[in-house]
Amino acid sequence: MALEAALVRCEWAYGRAWNQTYQPHPLAAPIRVDLLWEKERCVVEIDGADHRGAATFAADRQRDVRLQLDGYAVLRFTDVQVLIDMDTVIRQIGRFLRGRRGTEG
Repeated sequence: MALEAALVRCEWAYGRAWNQTYQPHPLAAPIRVDLLWEKERCVVEIDGADHRGAATFAADRQRDVRLQLDGYAVLRFTDVQVLIDMDTVIRQIGRFLRGRRGTEG
């Protein structure tokens, strides 16, 4: 994946895990996330064409709210953004993580 290839070169990108399941307690429905920094409570979602339909779009927003209520920030990018403007995507993720870590400069 292009995003992982870019992240591996970023010193600040440590602690990430791909395709993780978040479940705040055993009775809650699990949420599968694309990319997770658990310590920083950051989720990154990469949305392809299948996320553009009305039902999926609405379900994604419900997932975002559940994660946000549990203290997670959700950074959402389209697959086109990742492919065409990787530098901006990397810069925005890095800015967020450095801010959460208190190392924003």
